[in-house]
Amino acid sequence: MSTIVPKIQATRDSRAYGRINTVIVTFGDFEYYLDQSSAHVITVQPSRPLDGISTGLKGDLLPCTVIDWGKEQLNKEDLNAISAKFALRDDVWTPAFLENIIDVAGLETGLGNRSYRRLYPGRPSSARCIDRLLNAGAILVGKTKTTQFAEGEAPIQWTDYLAPFNPRGDSYQSPSSSSTGSAVASAAYPWLDFTIGTDTGGSTRHPAGVCGTYGMRSSTNMISTAGIYSVSPLLDSLGVFARSASIVEAVIKSLMESSHPSSIPSKAPVKYKLLYPIRAKNTKPQDSRRWFPYPGEPGNAVEAETLFEETVQKLESHLKCTRSPCNLDDLWRQTRPAGQDESLDKATGGIYTVLTTHSCVRETVDPFIADFKAANNGRSPFIDSVVKARQDHGRSITTLQQETAVQSAKIFSQWFREIVLAKSSEDEFPLLIFPQSWGTPSYRDEPDNGPLFFSAFSVYSLSYLSGCPDCTVPVGEIPCQSRVTEAEMLLPISLSVLSAPETDLQLLALLSELEDKGILRPVKAGMRMYSEEK
Repeated sequence: MSTIVPKIQATRDSRAYGRINTVIVTFGDFEYYLDQSSAHVITVQPSRPLDGISTGLKGDLLPCTVIDWGKEQLNKEDLNAISAKFALRDDVWTPAFLENIIDVAGLETGLGNRSYRRLYPGRPSSARCIDRLLNAGAILVGKTKTTQFAEGEAPIQWTDYLAPFNPRGDSYQSPSSSSTGSAVASAAYPWLDFTIGTDTGGSTRHPAGVCGTYGMRSSTNMISTAGIYSVSPLLDSLGVFARSASIVEAVIKSLMESSHPSSIPSKAPVKYKLLYPIRAKNTKPQDSRRWFPYPGEPGNAVEAETLFEETVQKLESHLKCTRSPCNLDDLWRQTRPAGQDESLDKATGGIYTVLTTHSCVRETVDPFIADFKAANNGRSPFIDSVVKARQDHGRSITTLQQETAVQSAKIFSQWFREIVLAKSSEDEFPLLIFPQSWGTPSYRDEPDNGPLFFSAFSVYSLSYLSGCPDCTVPVGEIPCQSRVTEAEMLLPISLSVLSAPETDLQLLALLSELEDKGILRPVKAGMRMYSEEK
């Protein structure tokens, strides 16, 4: 047995609770990182420096045998030859008839549930997207944690595994849910270039927002989800996390099939249209959607709104256009399709619940329970209570309700594409921006007192119902007092930037350009997104 020789490299922040330690442990000829944010569930190591994967390791160790590969290998001139280390979430859902989240040959797909992971052996093959990444030169280092069956769960509701620790602020903020581990790993570890997640109803975008990293939901059906556990075939999409827009761009391009029309670089748009959703007049932020404030009526998050405004002004200047304010509730009432309720909440609020509980219960959860009982003398597997309650509801949904929800989703999708994202000319490129994270404290030990299902219109539905690409973009951080450390901490502020379906590459090329111009900035790993001291 090899002698363990620990090597500690530390970067220290002068403020209390600002210390960042990178711990490297040596086993013989191999070196491993300590997973201090508890983000992973399976780790692997390459059998040779350029091999894709070998086999799982034990304990809180992550391989770092290729840590000297620099970011320069992700230059735009060489987007098809990615040399990057990456981790992928342990729970991506593949087509409803498959039983996993992101499959990797030889490794278990656990869906965040210990009983599920123990019951089924390692997968015989990898998801199509993983094959493409490995063929492009990516190095797989492990699979990250997810909530059970990719459901929404507060950290305090996790039972089978410890929820990952969001590295930002005081390290006790909620990391959100579903693709949680991937977001945390991207935000926590400077040696990790990018991570892979999924996004059905916001599983990439919201974790990216609160963890202070870039998070891209690709256009629906732009990237193959074969070999990925499916929450809803109509809504599922692949997600990418990274600390730089240019790396997200490189990864998305590598993931896309070369035969897809959007994988061919297109002519840059001549002019931009900047859609700017605002609250209704004379409404309080807590009584309205968390859009931008109505002109002249600032909300109660002044520091965040100031950062948003500064960013929007820079966008207007760079894009050579002025924002187009709009209230989506009013626009829906005025232009909604025939037969639709005038309330956006009533017209769309129930779609997600039906589509995300109907097929996955029938295609994955119930077969798993039956297999587990057959293998364990009739005993049932453990499933977190909030997840089980949603699955029980899914069993009550009829085929007619499912078909109605699918039709309602298609109606909204057509309205959003044709009305909201309408172009005045062929060379116009519509962009819709809206607040994603506000720097509001949300502690990991707080109970979730919300309803079992969110029944109102969701800002995340703009992309998951329309199939649009949507990228969470960090724009700053604001100070607040931590109740844990009783000291000041800084929390991430971010925007969502959305464009028309299948314009992923154009959107990411723009975000990379904005990063090159200093309008957006790459973020660093650790407690702070940026290195400058306050």
